[in-house]
Amino acid sequence: GLLPCIMVLLSLLALCLFIVLLVMDPGTVTMKDAVEAQEEAVSWEWCERCRLLKPPSARHCCFCGVCVRGQHHHCVVMGQCVGEDNKNVLISIVVILLVLQLLNISLGMPPLHTV
Repeated sequence: GLLPCIMVLLSLLALCLFIVLLVMDPGTVTMKDAVEAQEEAVSWEWCERCRLLKPPSARHCCFCGVCVRGQHHHCVVMGQCVGEDNKNVLISIVVILLVLQLLNISLGMPPLHTV
């Protein structure tokens, strides 16, 4: 039927988004960002570890060794931070997996972790 096809497409979409998530930058603060902040006289803070100016929303990640804008956490599964630039992709993946799980439950299929 149509529902299994939709589930396969959602699964492929989640997989593609995960691959994109693995290669995309989470919002690493760069020297260019720091120079622009100085030019605009924005109140950024100094990171002793990176030796760069960082925006107030950025935090230094001891695992990655960089400051990340809007850092939420460091994900050991991905091996990188979840930050300003990649958090929406991660949220999309979680929503797709939730929809797939709800479809599995509604069809009486076993949960994903037992397949």
